Amino acid sequence: MTHEYLPKSEIELEKWLKENCFNSNNYSINGNSITEGFGIDKSGGLYIWYYTERGQKDNLKNFKSETEIVEYAFNQIKSDKWAMT
Repeated sequence: MTHEYLPKSEIELEKWLKENCFNSNNYSINGNSITEGFGIDKSGGLYIWYYTERGQKDNLKNFKSETEIVEYAFNQIKSDKWAMT
């Protein structure tokens, strides 16, 4: 049985994005700055998956652990048909 790779931290997710030629301009993972797209933020012990566009930031989903948000972000990015453009 083969196991699909699943990053456990923002650093692993960032590395996976680079190794698989994903467009890091659309994803703020591990603190890189973007003008538009999705990202991971931390606030008061929560991890937040957000979308930002034209300076407007909308928090979409909260997670209690880095592992949970990284798994969610990984699956969102993998299923985004525009992520590699």
